[in-house]
Amino acid sequence: MTAGLGFCLFGLFYGCMLLIVPNRCPAHYRWGQPSITLVRKPRLLLGQRFLGLCLSIMMLFIFVRPIIMWMLHPVKGELIRGESPFSSGTARWDELGFGLFGLFSGFYLLFRPARSVELMFWADTSRLKDKTTLRLWTVAIRPIAFAFVLFSLLLLSGFIRSLRD
Repeated sequence: MTAGLGFCLFGLFYGCMLLIVPNRCPAHYRWGQPSITLVRKPRLLLGQRFLGLCLSIMMLFIFVRPIIMWMLHPVKGELIRGESPFSSGTARWDELGFGLFGLFSGFYLLFRPARSVELMFWADTSRLKDKTTLRLWTVAIRPIAFAFVLFSLLLLSGFIRSLRD
């Protein structure tokens, strides 16, 4: 649940950034768009602000609230994976693969967040000249990295459990 909370908090952060300051979010590249735009006054970007409002409300009330309620009042239960095509006692190599990928991705994001932010802003690198934007997105990447590491540890523990069965 902590990993899910990390992903949801990043979505909430992105929605709030779109709502408050959409010009500090990664630009969406459009093929064939001219590289020079002549504008006298800044646009209000109402579409992006509305999308940010909807994303923030959705993340807060649909995802974050139930996760926090579950974390405060946990219910004992077992995760059911459904019907498995693997026979009982078979090692789950898919969990090992996804777990290692998530672990390496999480550590890359954790130790090189500035490089990840530069890759997010590849369509318009001029937005990163503002150090506040770079710092905000660098701080926002870290909970995602933590969530990747936690989720990958869950998958790796499932792989180890499948070896013991």
